[in-house]
Amino acid sequence: MSRAAPRSHLAILAVLVATLIPAALLSFWRDQRRDERQEDALEQDIAVLRSLPNLRGGVRRVDLLTELCRSGRGGQWPAKRVSAAAALNGRAAELRPYCAETTLSSGCADVERALAAFLEGEDRLVSARGGSSADAARGKRDEILDALSSLGDAASDELEWRLARARGDSLKSELVRLLVELASSVLGVLLLYVFVLRPIALIDEAGGRWHLGEDWSASVSPAIAELRSLASRFSDMARRLNAQFEREKELNEFKTSLVSAVSHEFGNALSIINNAVFLLAERLSAEQRVEAEPLFEIVRSNVEVLSGEVLNVLSHGRVEAGRLDAAVEAADVKGLLRTSARRMRPLCLRKKLRLTLELPENVPALRADPAILSLAISNLLSNAIKYTPEKGSVAAGLRSEPGRPGVYRFFVRDTGIGLSEEDKTRILRGHYRTEQGRRMTPKGFGIGLSLTRRIVEAHGSRLDVDSRLGVGSEFSFALTEWGGGRVDARKAARPGASS
Repeated sequence: MSRAAPRSHLAILAVLVATLIPAALLSFWRDQRRDERQEDALEQDIAVLRSLPNLRGGVRRVDLLTELCRSGRGGQWPAKRVSAAAALNGRAAELRPYCAETTLSSGCADVERALAAFLEGEDRLVSARGGSSADAARGKRDEILDALSSLGDAASDELEWRLARARGDSLKSELVRLLVELASSVLGVLLLYVFVLRPIALIDEAGGRWHLGEDWSASVSPAIAELRSLASRFSDMARRLNAQFEREKELNEFKTSLVSAVSHEFGNALSIINNAVFLLAERLSAEQRVEAEPLFEIVRSNVEVLSGEVLNVLSHGRVEAGRLDAAVEAADVKGLLRTSARRMRPLCLRKKLRLTLELPENVPALRADPAILSLAISNLLSNAIKYTPEKGSVAAGLRSEPGRPGVYRFFVRDTGIGLSEEDKTRILRGHYRTEQGRRMTPKGFGIGLSLTRRIVEAHGSRLDVDSRLGVGSEFSFALTEWGGGRVDARKAARPGASS
C-alpha cells in the first residue's frame, strides 16, 4: 500500500466529521437552551401553584385572628394577627419574581391588589367593630380568595401549555436530529459511491472487456488512493501479460515452423528409404526377393510407423495453430478401419497379437472427415498394439448404440497394461505417457491420444475411456449416420495412402 493511501481515508473522515460534528453540536446547543428555558418556566409555574395553598391558609388565619380580636379578647391575639398579616404579605411578595416574566403577571397583580384591600379592610374591622365594616371585610376576603383561585387556574393552564409545548419541541428536536442523521447518511453513501463503489464497478467493467493482447485501462478518478493504485497495478499486469503473450506467440510460431520443417524433411527421408527398398527389391531375383521379403517387410512396417508419427506431429501442430477442422462427408468408416488394420498387422505379427475386427454387415455411411478420422483410427490401433504384451489381443469395430437410432460407436479394445483413474485424464491432455508405458515402449511423443481427442471433438463427439489397470482398455467414440446411401469403399484407401 502506498503512503498516499491513508490520505484518502483521512479526507473522507474529515468530510464526514466536518459535516456531522457541527450539525450535531448545533442541534445539541439548541436543545440544551430550549430545555433550560422550559425548565425555568416550569419551575416558576410549579412555585406559583405551590404557594397558593399557603396564601389561602394565611388569608383564613388573618380573618380568624381578626374575629378573635373583635370579640374583645385581649392578650396575644392582636400581636399574632399582626404577625400573620406580615407573613401573608411576605408570601405574596415571594410571588413577584415568578410572575414578573410570565403570563401570570396580571393575575399576580390582582392578587396583590386584593390582598392589600383585604388587609386594609381587616384593620378597619378591628378598629371600627361595626356591622357594615364586617360585611365589607368579608367581601374583601372573598375577593382575595377568588383572585387566588383565578391565579391557580391560570398557573395550571400555563403549566399544561408548557408541558404540551415541551412535547412538541421534543418531537421537533427528534425530527431535526433524524433529518441531520439522514442527510449525513446520504452524504456518506454518496461519498462511498463516488470514491469506492463506482471505481470498483469501473475496474470490474474494464476487466470484463479486456482480452489478452489488448491494453487495459480504467479511469477511476475520483477514487480513494487504494483503488487508483489497484487500477494502476492491473494496467501494469496487463502490460506484462501482453509482453509475455507476444513472446510465447513468437516462440510458438517458431516451434510450429521448426516442427513442420523437420517433419517434412523427416517424411522426405522416409519416402527415400521406402523408394530405395522398392528399387532394391526390383533388382533382386525372384529367389532372393522371397528370401529377403521378411527384412523388406520389417523396413516397410517401421517406415509406416514413423510416417504415422510424423503425421501425428504435423497434425498436432495444426491443432495448436487452430487449423484442424473436420470436413464432414459421407464416410465409409468400416473401410477406413479395414485399411488401418491391414497396415497394423505386421506390428501384430511381430508381437504375436491377435487382431480382430468386429464389424456389422450393414453399416451405413457415417458423418466424418475420412482424412483425419483415419489418423485417429490408426492412433488408437497403434496405441493398443504398443501397450499390449505379447500374445495378447486387440479388437476394433463398430456397434450400434442402444436406444439411439442412427448412432454407431467406434471402439478399440485391448488386453494391455490398462490405466489408473489418474492416468485416464492425463493421457488425453498430451505430452504424457504412463510410467509403465515408458518402460514398455520407450519410443513416442505422447501426443497421439491428445490428437485423437481433438479429432473426435472436431466431429462433435467425445473420446470415452474405459480401462482397468492390468486388465486392458477400451477407447470409443460415437458417430452419426449420414442420412441414407452408401459410399464407395475405394474412398477409404485414399486417406490411408497418405499416412
